[in-house]
Amino acid sequence: MLHYYHGTDRPQRVIEQLLGSGILPSNFHLTHEKEVATNYGTSTIEIVLEKDLILASVRRINKETNYNPVVGNHIETVLETPAARNELYSVLWDAMILD
Repeated sequence: MLHYYHGTDRPQRVIEQLLGSGILPSNFHLTHEKEVATNYGTSTIEIVLEKDLILASVRRINKETNYNPVVGNHIETVLETPAARNELYSVLWDAMILD
């Protein structure tokens, strides 16, 4: 199992999107590091997958056009396309609000 994290100010909505409606917003961001996700909202969602995401974009968080000194040079996974978001649903095991 693989664990990803997503920071949000609307945890119930994200859980509904993950486990209920099946409709995530475009450019949904994840990280393997809980400490990084906590910088992006008041709550952190843990997302457990059966296997890794192949169709997602993986890149450094800090880029020339987007620099956030709080998160340093960590990695983010972004579900930019409908295919990438559908892939998440096909390997999704569970999701829960951590805090």
